[in-house]
Amino acid sequence: MIYLSNQIKEKLKTNWDARALNRQCHAEACIAAESGTPTYWVLAMNPEDEDEIIVLGNGFEREPFVINFRDTVQEFASLGHPLILDHEFKRGSADEIYKRLRGRR
Repeated sequence: MIYLSNQIKEKLKTNWDARALNRQCHAEACIAAESGTPTYWVLAMNPEDEDEIIVLGNGFEREPFVINFRDTVQEFASLGHPLILDHEFKRGSADEIYKRLRGRR
């Protein structure tokens, strides 16, 4: 299972509003496939349900979207693609990450 520090969780919880959906915040964590490919950049966490997070997704052409953190980690693991926390990730602007992802199409 992936564990986020309390400090990161608190930052993510403050982003749980329109800022995350409009990419007007920072990604505080990156979850990657065990192979090293970034999969999700975590923008926000629901203060009332820590499993509900807003992410930008690699390979997805849409705006930030909500996923269930625990279910997503379990689903990838069941498919043989465990997710890990990218410890080399440096906090970055959600809008800049979005622009980079769109440029990869």
